[in-house]
Amino acid sequence: TVIGLSALGLSGGAFAHGESDEEMIAEFYEHLDDFEQEVSALVDQAEAVAAAYAAGQDANGQVDALLELWEGVEVHDVIEVKATIFYPDVWQSMVALKTAVNDNAGAATVAAATQTLRSFLWQSYGGLRLAASQADKS
Repeated sequence: TVIGLSALGLSGGAFAHGESDEEMIAEFYEHLDDFEQEVSALVDQAEAVAAAYAAGQDANGQVDALLELWEGVEVHDVIEVKATIFYPDVWQSMVALKTAVNDNAGAATVAAATQTLRSFLWQSYGGLRLAASQADKS
């Protein structure tokens, strides 16, 4: 059976963190390559956090930089509006990674939190691709 976007939560919504580029969101399907690069940069930053932590370095600044990067990328807004079902999972996994670093959890815990975040970021991008395949592009 075909599942509609609204059943998956892949529809409009309000922004939790401020203003957004409405035109870019309306034509998000034209920016999938950019969003893929942004997701890749987020994943790279998360993996840098885990690597620094595993090496015994203070990773608090890097995890804060990751959160700042997430707040600043356009894909954040688009996931929030066009792939809404994935949005809470990305935030929760970001917070879980930050908490693990702040609480001096074991390196395995930080690595697991990083993997969870990586999975949710790529799932969110997949949700955007699904939404784009069903978007009215006229």
